[in-house]
Amino acid sequence: MISSRPPILPLNLLPVLNPNPQRHYQRQHSYDHMQPPPPVSSYYSYGQAPPHLQYQLPYYVPVYYPLPPMVSLPLAKPAADYRVPEIINKPMNKCHRCGTTETPEWKRGPNGLRTLCNACGLFHAKLVRRKGAAWAAEEVLNNKVCKGKNGRRILVKKQALDESKKRLKQAQVIEIPPLPYQQQQQQQQQQQQQQASPPASSTPVSTSSSSASPVYHEYPVYR
Repeated sequence: MISSRPPILPLNLLPVLNPNPQRHYQRQHSYDHMQPPPPVSSYYSYGQAPPHLQYQLPYYVPVYYPLPPMVSLPLAKPAADYRVPEIINKPMNKCHRCGTTETPEWKRGPNGLRTLCNACGLFHAKLVRRKGAAWAAEEVLNNKVCKGKNGRRILVKKQALDESKKRLKQAQVIEIPPLPYQQQQQQQQQQQQQQASPPASSTPVSTSSSSASPVYHEYPVYR
């Protein structure tokens, strides 16, 4: 009877199993890469690129995203040129009769428009109606008006006003004292004058004659 058992082989003839087939495969694969590539002419003959040129292609593909729609911004207005504000020095009106600078309305006077305040202008117009323009002009220009303590308007004639101004100017004049150098010169001049004039003798000179007094002479005596 024939047994179905497989024949027992010696240990030397048993096949050795690879404990790590993956490593073996990796090593084998690495050896394959280290092998020189086939000639390029064979690949070009079939219309294909060689594998070493295929691997040099980029491994990524650029992605282009659509840009957002452009929003039209409102155009900025050009900055206006900076201008320095003009300063206009307006002449200050002053009444030719009373000298005030504040009045609700300026009137016409003998010197032209806006030369009299409201009160003086009404007074001038009244004089023009009563006594004429010439007399009114003389009255307004020659006679001034001043404000009193209570705020009342006081009429002052031009002559009296001029005299009072002259008096004030004279009172304000102050005598200038002499300078110290001038004082020294004056003192020196006075001293020189005193030295030049001889001092007056207070004792009178005696005018008694010497003949009245007796004169004695001594002579030598011979024995």
